[in-house]
Amino acid sequence: MKKEIGTTTVLVWGLLAVLSFGAGGCGTEGEGQKESMPQAGQRKTCDLSAGEWKAYGEIEDNTETWFASGYWDDLVLGADVGTERGERLTAADDGKFYILESVRETGEQAAWTYWLTEVGIESLQAERIELELSDMGKLLGEDGADPAAFAEAVERGHVEFTGLDALDGKLTLFAVRMEDRRTAEAYAFELTENGRFERAVDLLPGLEQAGRLEDSSVTCVFARDREGRFYIDGGPGSGICVLDTGGMFLARMGSPGGTESLNNYTSRLPNGSPVFECVDPDSQTLTVFCFDEGGEKILYRGSGELATARFLNASGEILWLGHNGMMRWNAAEGSCECFYRDNGWSATDCEAILEGSEGEIFVACHEGGGTSIYKLQPGREAETIQVRVFQLMGDEGMKEYAAEYSRKHPGTEIMVEACEPGDDKEILLNRLMAQMTSGGGPDILVLNREHLEILQERGVLAELSEALPDELKEQIFGSVLRQGTIKDGLYGIARQVSVSTLLVPQEVWQEETWNFRDVLGLMEEREGQGKPCDRCVSVSYSLTADQMLFYLALLDMGGTSSLVDMERGQCFFNTPEFIRLLETCKMYGEASGSREYMTDEERCAEVDAGKALAFSVDGDLKGFSSAMALCGDDYRCVGYPTEGNCGSRVSCYQLATVNAGTGHYEIAVDFLNYLLSKEIQSDFGTSSVRRDVLTEGVAERAGDTPVFRQGGNNVIPLEGKPDGSSYLQEYMELVERGTPETWTITGIRSIVMEEALAFFNGDKSAEAAASLIQNRVQLYLDEK
Repeated sequence: MKKEIGTTTVLVWGLLAVLSFGAGGCGTEGEGQKESMPQAGQRKTCDLSAGEWKAYGEIEDNTETWFASGYWDDLVLGADVGTERGERLTAADDGKFYILESVRETGEQAAWTYWLTEVGIESLQAERIELELSDMGKLLGEDGADPAAFAEAVERGHVEFTGLDALDGKLTLFAVRMEDRRTAEAYAFELTENGRFERAVDLLPGLEQAGRLEDSSVTCVFARDREGRFYIDGGPGSGICVLDTGGMFLARMGSPGGTESLNNYTSRLPNGSPVFECVDPDSQTLTVFCFDEGGEKILYRGSGELATARFLNASGEILWLGHNGMMRWNAAEGSCECFYRDNGWSATDCEAILEGSEGEIFVACHEGGGTSIYKLQPGREAETIQVRVFQLMGDEGMKEYAAEYSRKHPGTEIMVEACEPGDDKEILLNRLMAQMTSGGGPDILVLNREHLEILQERGVLAELSEALPDELKEQIFGSVLRQGTIKDGLYGIARQVSVSTLLVPQEVWQEETWNFRDVLGLMEEREGQGKPCDRCVSVSYSLTADQMLFYLALLDMGGTSSLVDMERGQCFFNTPEFIRLLETCKMYGEASGSREYMTDEERCAEVDAGKALAFSVDGDLKGFSSAMALCGDDYRCVGYPTEGNCGSRVSCYQLATVNAGTGHYEIAVDFLNYLLSKEIQSDFGTSSVRRDVLTEGVAERAGDTPVFRQGGNNVIPLEGKPDGSSYLQEYMELVERGTPETWTITGIRSIVMEEALAFFNGDKSAEAAASLIQNRVQLYLDEK
């Protein structure tokens, strides 16, 4: 008997009354001016199964207008706190979209449960049910297999579900159990759309005949046809294995795209036959093929782009998601058009394309670890509000998320612009400032901390403390919020974060932090012992004198440095210890380009050999974990020299701000909240600014390496400790405690660096440089 998770029926089509900000539901539908569409009975018919598809030339823009009128995503089904997701498979058939996923409570001994979600495309009502794994075992027991053992193997994650297909209201699930990198069991389970298992077919004999038992069981192709045949990926270059309805090897369709090509299962012919395609890596020739009674049949071979999903209709039209939007290829005429342009859509994330009864197009895409289904229809939106985003700091992902937000909010279009390579950012900033002070300019700007401070001082930025819900602010790292905070106001919001720190061997330094005097003392001590360092910090390239000065002293200026007292407006550069610092930097500074690139392993060996005091680390959770695992337990995070409580630095290079004079404030802040949502932050993976995304995403397993689960089947491997645990807590502690850093040389840093360079270049003495720095910085402080 099936078990329902409080069977969730979700109606997500709703009328969008102008705009609904902060709405709890994930589904929307907007009204527009509909254009007439030819009904199914009015269209010309064309038998695509006959092959001889005609190649298309230049892709044209459609003369009619299409727009996204609504969407659904599986976030409406919710996610239980304290659970992790494992496998995720999807399939589509005749107005239905299916999602199969495994879920378990966080914990090494927890058993996996499997859930099937069925979405009705036209109504977008979703039902989610739990599969009864014992039913699988009962079916196997009829064939003499051990039902309890297989069901337990499924619960423990020892069985991989690697393929799901749907046809005529029936689903087929491909399950494999591996032993020593060899397939030990392989079954196809037939089940109804309501999740009831009806039949099991042993595919092991057929796969053995096909030579498909070695190596990994992971497959990207699994399909059925109306005759009950099975189609299974044979691996790169081996083509598609065809098994009969009893699971015995029948034939092999070659790899017509070349020996190294992969085959995609993209669509079905109107007669139900699955269609496959691949691209030859050498000639870039696209081959589309299927299987009929006579064996392999080539439907098309020629130019064209590889798709992950297509829809073939009875009129001879082939629809797919390309790199610029939705494409429609008339295979009978040899023409192609882009009927819905959207550069923010990722073509490789398309999971299925379906056609509605009135000619609407439904596109299912993998987004944010789940599935979003968009409804496209011809016509024009009744009204469109445009919100402008201008990026002074380049961010390639912004266009994608802006387009995604626009699709999910009919009537709203987020337009993204960016400065061109080589543009003078200072001139652009002044131009933007002039526009904003006169009530114009973009609604949202993406910039760095330095530019944020300039615009905030002019009073042209909106204060955002009230724009973020309390529950959201509680999940964002405090150092990330501090990066966008000026005085007591929040003006900039970051989407990604990374850390920069120094790892130091325990035998070199045992305390939590150190300052530049400590570093100089250690270097002088080694010099006196006849074991001098080559440099203080091991970096990938040469460490110049000015870089060394930046690491040892400039990073701490303006904060806790004893060289500058910001509160009293005093500085202390004309001292013997600062002169000693300048001289040491010049002595150990390396000429730029004097070293070849050093790998992390080579740099770690350099520190182990005593040639450097510290190992530099820059990165997010993944990079930090790799460095910690490489250096081992004998190293500790000391950070850069500081006279504060933490020498580690936290970097957020892009800050999103809102124009104080925008006429679309609610939309602007709603878009920023969208960028900080769990759905989008999961896309950023190990660089997320949210605590919960990191803590819920990291999975630890005894005897195995930890991973970060982005959602669905996307997994980022992490380097871990010998016991299988991760470095998540160490990383989060650094992000929590670390000092926000922009890595820019402005203000006092600029003055110190300018005069220090004159000394490093031999233009003046260390004493003269220190004296000039003292006078200039003091004048700067007096003017402040």
